[in-house]
Amino acid sequence: MKRLLFVFLVLLLACKSDPPATTDPTVAASRSASDSPRALLEQDYKTAGIHVIDTGGEPKESLRYTIAENATFTGVMRMHMDMRMTINGQSPPATKLPVMVMPMSIETGSMTDGQLPLTAVYLEMSLEETDGVPEQVQTGILQQINNLQGVKLTWNIDTRGTMTDLEFQTEGTVAPQIQKILEQTKQSFGNFFVVLPEEAVGPQAQWVMVLKDFAVGGIVQDIRAHYTVKEISDKHVTLDVTMLSVIEEQMIDDEQLKSLNMTSKVFPAKNFTSGTMTIDLNKPLPHSEVSGTSKVIVETSGEAVGPTPQRMETEMDLKLSMREK
Repeated sequence: MKRLLFVFLVLLLACKSDPPATTDPTVAASRSASDSPRALLEQDYKTAGIHVIDTGGEPKESLRYTIAENATFTGVMRMHMDMRMTINGQSPPATKLPVMVMPMSIETGSMTDGQLPLTAVYLEMSLEETDGVPEQVQTGILQQINNLQGVKLTWNIDTRGTMTDLEFQTEGTVAPQIQKILEQTKQSFGNFFVVLPEEAVGPQAQWVMVLKDFAVGGIVQDIRAHYTVKEISDKHVTLDVTMLSVIEEQMIDDEQLKSLNMTSKVFPAKNFTSGTMTIDLNKPLPHSEVSGTSKVIVETSGEAVGPTPQRMETEMDLKLSMREK
């Protein structure tokens, strides 16, 4: 379940975290707006932040968030995942998982020095009945996700969507596995906003958001998101979104593995996710639909797995949506 939450939190509108929200003027000259989103994402980006590919057609607008102060918003995320595994060449039956429904509320404070404080709270979560999912699997997943009920996340945002001061707040005792999830995914948990370009943009504008050396579950990766503006109308911006996570060969840095005298090597991988998103610049929750398949290959060695390293290939299909409630 921990791995499922990791993947969920990273892919959840994996379009924003905390890199410098700066525009590189040299990028537009070196990349063509006629390139496909996947081709643009696979190019080499030396710096994190926003890389504008094309400012688009007329009319152009300087897009900025104008979220109401001292207000409350509610939304619902729905996530459906199916998982397949191969262990040392043997493939157990594919794991079918239920649709997870995760409601949340977001409260805003008063703007100070150009920063708007927000607090997100997970509400009671549920599962939708899904054909082919054993009852014991549904029960186990529900118990795990409800450990997040009541957890709060606070952060500040400026009018371009740059986030700062992300912090979790929990009440009472939090189970160690949940605490680890919170700590390792604190940055990705802020992925509710697209960071907007400094320049004015119009229809068919394109930019790439790059997050460098982002660690999730001990695996370091680069996360890139390509946006194409489809429509701008009355504070609503509709975007086509393509996302890429790039994993290089590496050893997982995990204290639990070290305590067991085990090591895990991750093999290179590139995983794409795509979908659509409609931003209401007056509200903190976008309407979005994203889907994709991710694959991670890990080889684990140590006494606990025996004389032969265990090679595990995990492939997950994900569908994720967010809607205002």
